[in-house]
Amino acid sequence: MLTAVSCAKPTFCIAVGEHATSVSNLFTAPHPFAETWNGRRWRASAIRGVTGDELTGVSCPSARWCFAVGYRGVLALLGFPDAARPAAFVWSRSRWQALKAPFAYGGFTSVSCVRAANCVAVGQQGPSLGMAELWNGHAWKQLRVANP
Repeated sequence: MLTAVSCAKPTFCIAVGEHATSVSNLFTAPHPFAETWNGRRWRASAIRGVTGDELTGVSCPSARWCFAVGYRGVLALLGFPDAARPAAFVWSRSRWQALKAPFAYGGFTSVSCVRAANCVAVGQQGPSLGMAELWNGHAWKQLRVANP
């Protein structure tokens, strides 16, 4: 299932989401999934070695660099939001790389990047609080949000 898309130009888009694989007869585990668009067709873009992550947002400020976010934690899918952690990935040189995400309970739902060194990801922390984090190209900085 694809959940978000970002296009840097008409001949370059990335869509992200998750696909599930069976772990047992009773349970499936999500894996992050991405596809790239070249203006004519979609092509799978592998994100290897990460089980339990789901991507929910993506931003591509250029055709050479994209930033995808979501959450890590299979238990979060079962209704335990405190078991989830934010997840973040960078797409560069046609490959995905996992980033060390900020430590928080919850996950990211969306991201917007002006350039590679300036992204803001937002999401949910715990069962009902909003969160926002700034990625400066090297580290995360927590941003204050006005929770109702």
